[in-house]
Amino acid sequence: VHADSTFVLQAIDRPIQLQGKFFPDDSRKLLFFFGEPTHPAATREEPHDTVQMRLQLLSKVFMSVSDPILIEDLEGNVLEMNDEAVRAYGWQREELVGKSLKTILPPRQHERSDTLLKRCLAGLEINNIEGERLTKDGRIIPVLLTMTLLRDQGGQPTGIVTIAKDISARKQKE
Repeated sequence: VHADSTFVLQAIDRPIQLQGKFFPDDSRKLLFFFGEPTHPAATREEPHDTVQMRLQLLSKVFMSVSDPILIEDLEGNVLEMNDEAVRAYGWQREELVGKSLKTILPPRQHERSDTLLKRCLAGLEINNIEGERLTKDGRIIPVLLTMTLLRDQGGQPTGIVTIAKDISARKQKE
């Protein structure tokens, strides 16, 4: 990831330059990306198979990230979740998609969730805010939340991506 928020991805036939919101791990490896191609060759005129390849690649990255990630609509309903969210929370995708994010929050976190949603919708960055997640079996997991507003090409909000890093081990040491 470069200082100007660009990332160059080596595709099979050529490099693809991307610009957007990156979620690197501590070693600066790309974990997740939301944005669009900026390289002149990576425009709408690309062949359909190149666009499909990029979508498949981003989908694979999303599904394999080691932190739970949820994509929500603007009202806070779950649209999609990665495999780590399924594993960590014990809910199957079908059980959460279309339901309120509050399904996986302890009741004491509901009001705070509304506040964070409003802040994110206002365009404010939500980075490393402590929160909690409720598993299907009733366990509460302390997490660090990062929320990012997703926008369409016209700049209109379309959804929110929430990454919830499990900080149980850190909390036990405290």
